[in-house]
Amino acid sequence: MNFTSSRRRFARAAVAGLALTGLLSACGGSGSGDSDSKSSGPVTLPFWGWANGQDLVVKAFNASHKDIKLKYTKVTDQLTMQKQLTNAVKAGNAPCLVQNTAEYVTTWVSQGALADISQYVSADKAKFNAGSWASAQVQGKSYGVPTSSAPAFTIYRTDVFQKYGLKAPTTWDEFVAAGKVLKKHGIKITNFAGEDPSTLETLAMQAGAHWYAIDGNSWKVDFQDAGSLKA
Repeated sequence: MNFTSSRRRFARAAVAGLALTGLLSACGGSGSGDSDSKSSGPVTLPFWGWANGQDLVVKAFNASHKDIKLKYTKVTDQLTMQKQLTNAVKAGNAPCLVQNTAEYVTTWVSQGALADISQYVSADKAKFNAGSWASAQVQGKSYGVPTSSAPAFTIYRTDVFQKYGLKAPTTWDEFVAAGKVLKKHGIKITNFAGEDPSTLETLAMQAGAHWYAIDGNSWKVDFQDAGSLKA
C-alpha cells in the first residue's frame, strides 16, 4: 500500500459523517500512479449533495482540516442525483462522497457502487439512533453514516375530536379505537392516498416489514411479510 492510497482510505472514513446514507466507492482520480505529486498536498474528495446549507458545512470542514478537502457539487434534487450517479458510475468518475436517502442504499450496493466502510464506523454505532443506523446497512455491513432523518407526523382535526369527546391518540391501539368511534358518525379517521404510498410505507417499516432484500445474487421481494400484514 503506498502513502497516497492510505491517505485516501483514511480521508473517506474521516468525512463519512457528511454523507446522508451512502458513500460511493468509485473515487474519481484515486489511482496510485502518481503518488509523489498527490502526497505533497491535501487530499481533495468530490462530494455531491442537494441539501440547503450543505455548502456552509463543507466550508467549515475545509477550514478545520489541513490534509483533507471537500469539493462540493450541488445537485438539483434527489431524483436528479440518481440519474447523475448512474451516469457517473458507468463512466468511472463517481464522487467519493454523496448525500442520498435510505431507500436507494440497497440498489447502489447491488450495483457495486458503494464502499463497505464498516471497519471505519462500527465503533461509533452507539452514538446513532438504531433505526437510522440500520438504514445505511445491507446484510450487516455499513455503507454510509446517517446525518439526519425525517420523522413522519399526523395532523388531526381538534374540533372533530372535541365534538365526539376524543383525545389525540398516543398509541396505535388508541388510534384504532378512536377510528371506530368516528366511524359510527360517518367519519373516517384517516385514508391511504392512492397517489402517495408513503403512509403505508411508514407504517410497514415501523412494524418491521422488509419489502426488498438481497438473496445471494438475486432480489427478494415480499409485500406480505408479518410487518406488512400488521400495517
